[in-house]
Amino acid sequence: MDGTYGVTTVGFSLFHLLCEENKRESQPTTQYFTKTETREDISEFLCLFSENNDVSVTKVKITDKGCNEIAALEKYFPGTEHILCLFHVFKAVDSRLNQKVGDKALTQTCKEDIRERFRNAAYEETAADLKLKKRDGQGSLAAYFRDNWFTIESKWTKLGRRHLPTFGNGTKNLQKRSLY
Repeated sequence: MDGTYGVTTVGFSLFHLLCEENKRESQPTTQYFTKTETREDISEFLCLFSENNDVSVTKVKITDKGCNEIAALEKYFPGTEHILCLFHVFKAVDSRLNQKVGDKALTQTCKEDIRERFRNAAYEETAADLKLKKRDGQGSLAAYFRDNWFTIESKWTKLGRRHLPTFGNGTKNLQKRSLY
């Protein structure tokens, strides 16, 4: 599931569901325009879809970290595994690394080091190797990683998703290509 924001001059968002088949081909299944992006609106869209389709065959759902999308999908696609799009995970981390705390900013070298460690953590094959990438630290940046990412590592690390039928795809980008 993905949302494309501000696609019209009147500010509607377009949500769409894409399904990836065994042949790694993406098929758009449904689209929904909405003026607001509330959990209720997204739930209405998914309710209509689930009433007309067998959602029990769905194994994996992939989203960005939008809380309204995730909550609505949990309601209408129960029992499916939820993972996060790695593109959006890395984008969120980059955004946080570029934020100033007070009047202090990270140096470019520091940002690159953190970014590389985090991206390497995403592709670790063993729990021991992933643990080595986690560092205890003090301050708001350490808390950001500890509280926002390492509490849900099964949703964004290769280690956490290796048992899922993702066909090696860790982002929504492959699915999105079918729209263009």
